Amino acid sequence: LWNLVFALATVVLNGLVGLVLGLVLNNRALKLRNLYRTLLIVSWALPGVITVQVWVALLNYNFGAINRLLGVLGIYPIPWLNDPDWAKVAVLLVNLWLGFPYMMTATLGALSTIPDELYEAAKVDGATPWQRFRFVTWPMLRPVTAVLLLYGLLGTMYSFNIVYMMFGHGAGYPGEWGDLLMTNLFRNT
Repeated sequence: LWNLVFALATVVLNGLVGLVLGLVLNNRALKLRNLYRTLLIVSWALPGVITVQVWVALLNYNFGAINRLLGVLGIYPIPWLNDPDWAKVAVLLVNLWLGFPYMMTATLGALSTIPDELYEAAKVDGATPWQRFRFVTWPMLRPVTAVLLLYGLLGTMYSFNIVYMMFGHGAGYPGEWGDLLMTNLFRNT
């Protein structure tokens, strides 16, 4: 059940965040958009081992920057890596960080194929920004988005590296709370 929830949540979160960021970064009027694109793609460019280990440090209960920030805001530290439910949230967060740049880049690529004439015609016809998205952008993105989401769903069903790198291995390790199909098979064989 957790494997299915993980796969669906990952695909939906990565798809939505990638789509929204792709739409925002496709705006030619956005100042420094190339800088934003570069900064947002860094998590995809870095090796997963490094990224996951940085997140493990950030999520540390006692010394992690995220819990320190929460403490400044008056929120108790969260046992991200030591509690069954929070471990699953942590795995989803790290997977989101690793996955949204792919969806964002694919969305930007798909958006670049939409002819500007379609938007100009919609503006001349008096379409609002929402109507331009609904009747021009989304129909052109839908086939690409469907393939990306299907590919993302299939890829997450066989995730291994995130859980293994975050929690290690062996019987009784904290990560077994967040075990996915592949990490469970690895641990039990």
